[in-house]
Parts: sequence; structure tokens; C-alpha cells
Amino acid sequence: MAEAIANNQHISIKKAFFGLQTKVVYEPTQSVVSTEQYDYTQENGDRMRRILAKADANSNINTLLSQIEGIEKAAMGPFRLEVCASADRHFLAVQPFGFSDFQYKPLADLLVIER
Repeated sequence: MAEAIANNQHISIKKAFFGLQTKVVYEPTQSVVSTEQYDYTQENGDRMRRILAKADANSNINTLLSQIEGIEKAAMGPFRLEVCASADRHFLAVQPFGFSDFQYKPLADLLVIER
């Protein structure tokens, strides 16, 4: 996921403090992009996957984030969701993963939504 975000034409990665800090910025709005990682139980992971299955590049970012944030997270689980969102919510990238063969593997392509 990191490589796909870094290759997005609207994303810039800026190094600071002698290269020890990295700041990801959504260029059209100059908003900082943060990354979150959520784990889910089997039941809630299925719920998350159903929500994402209905989403596309034209989905409303605020609505989608509200739905995702409404699902109860687990400390550790068989499903994981990686989320990159700009602070102003004009950029969102999400990708679901499932645990298999002792590692998390993508369950769907990276979904990127920009306003």
C-alpha cells in the first residue's frame, strides 16, 4: 500500500529533521495524510468487507469513514484494514487484508477516493 500511495501524483513525501521524520502531504489541499491500521474479528471483518464492496472512487469520503469508524475494532484479528486519510478528508485510500499463511494478504485492490 505504501508504494501505491507514494506513486500517487497528488501525494508528496517530505523528509524533515535530518531525514528522521517523514511527512506525507496531499498536494491539492496541502493537507497532511495520516495512516491508521485496524484489526477486526471475523464478524466485524465481514461487515467491513461488505461496506468496502459497495464503495468506489466516487464514494463520499466522510460517509465511508463514518461507516468504517463505526465498526468495533479488535486488538488483533483475522482481518486488517489499512487507511490513509488527509486531515481535511479530501483524500482517502483503504485496503483490506486477511490473515493467511502467517501473514496478512490483500483481499481487494487499493481503493483511492479524491474530492
